[in-house]
Amino acid sequence: MEVKLPNSALILAHYYAYGPADDLERLLSSRIHRLMVVKVPLFLESNNEVYVRVYEKGRLYSWKARVAPRLHSLQRIQAYILSLLRLHGYTFDMAIGQDPIVTFIGLGLRRAGIVQKVVFHSHSYTAPARGAMYRLIDRIATIRSDTVWALSRRLAGIRKLIGARRVIHVPVCIRDDVLPASTSRRDRSIVFIGRLSRDKGIDVLLKSIPRLLESFDKIVIVGKGPYEKVLARLSSRREIMFMGPRPLAEAMKIAAEAALGLVLSRPSLEVLTTDPMKPKVYLAAGTPIIIPPYLELSSDVARAGAGALAYPKPSAVADAAARVAKNLDDSLSAARELARKNDYWKCSTILLNALKNTMEE
Repeated sequence: MEVKLPNSALILAHYYAYGPADDLERLLSSRIHRLMVVKVPLFLESNNEVYVRVYEKGRLYSWKARVAPRLHSLQRIQAYILSLLRLHGYTFDMAIGQDPIVTFIGLGLRRAGIVQKVVFHSHSYTAPARGAMYRLIDRIATIRSDTVWALSRRLAGIRKLIGARRVIHVPVCIRDDVLPASTSRRDRSIVFIGRLSRDKGIDVLLKSIPRLLESFDKIVIVGKGPYEKVLARLSSRREIMFMGPRPLAEAMKIAAEAALGLVLSRPSLEVLTTDPMKPKVYLAAGTPIIIPPYLELSSDVARAGAGALAYPKPSAVADAAARVAKNLDDSLSAARELARKNDYWKCSTILLNALKNTMEE
């Protein structure tokens, strides 16, 4: 059955927004009559520029505008976007905000009659660790939006408890065009893809290297962050390959050539309530993973036998890798089967279903 899409949509995000916002833009840009993407500064920026992209029947128009100082004021941002939309005579069937702050702006546009429906695309729940104003905005965005899209089932439950009118579980997805058609294992290698920071467990990986190399032949590291210089020095060793940051399509190929992927994120409000992308990069490539048991996706891994669960501690990670290594063929087979049977990481499936369910409201 053909999915009913909005005729026009507005995506509101901050400069830093990536992942879900970009996936949605890529999906809708050639599928609906008009798509407008507005990215505003999260904090006071030196140039205070707003980035705008408009797709009219698939044709792209883009520009950036330098606006008044102190644009970080919500009222100023909202007033600027409202004037911009009125100048061009734009109205939209739907506005999709990528966090509470820009969703709050979308609610103002709904009151002004610019948009008909507001969707709060909630990525995580960090309000308890924020200030009183942010907590208030988060609550308003949750309660007053027509629909909340929640990346994880845990997050969906939180948004319902806060009082959301309607919540749809919309897990993080991977673009269809970067999913590998096949996998070809070159050797018994381990891959770590992600930010090279302590919260992502890169220090755990470094301490685990000697024992990991007892079970696997090579460790490949992809990403950028504070530990780049340390890894650059270590890459002089034959068993360690530091590749720096890579585009998603290339990272997917690297994952598809590895025998095991590592997810070592430490627990935090964000980690515990979101749906992280890196585990899906590995699994969509048919690569088994080691994943902490507190991540929501860990239950799928355990049920399928597509890797092992371990807390981000050097001894626990090394022990889990040794267990996978002993039954590597079985783990690889299970991961490939998980990738083949489940398309829940495909953006074309996840986002189109979310839009369909939202339009049927």
